[in-house]
Amino acid sequence: MDIDKKDRIRDANLRMRLLQMLENARKNPLGVRGRKLMEWMSAANGPDQFEDDGHLESLLMDLQNEKYITLDDIRVEMHEVWGLDKIDCRISAKGTRFLAGGEPTDPLINDGRIQNRRG
Repeated sequence: MDIDKKDRIRDANLRMRLLQMLENARKNPLGVRGRKLMEWMSAANGPDQFEDDGHLESLLMDLQNEKYITLDDIRVEMHEVWGLDKIDCRISAKGTRFLAGGEPTDPLINDGRIQNRRG
């Protein structure tokens, strides 16, 4: 298996885990700080991990672009840099429906449905 394919599979697995974590944390109306997501994922010690902050930020942006989550910019000062310490993340209604199987499969997220249909 080539490196690009391994990276795509890893990223799809990580996006799924992010959605699951945000679903579990949805009782917090303010969302979850991006840095906290990094800490939770690192503590989980799963087979797939983020390369760095930029990697997690990129995956969060992918999920936001597809409307699975919302990212709130909480910077107060103009000079503050956007990043994990300055965003709050929440799962959206679409993200919750996706986890419940109420949305079509998405190749960006490994929820097991695509592989199960082939095998």
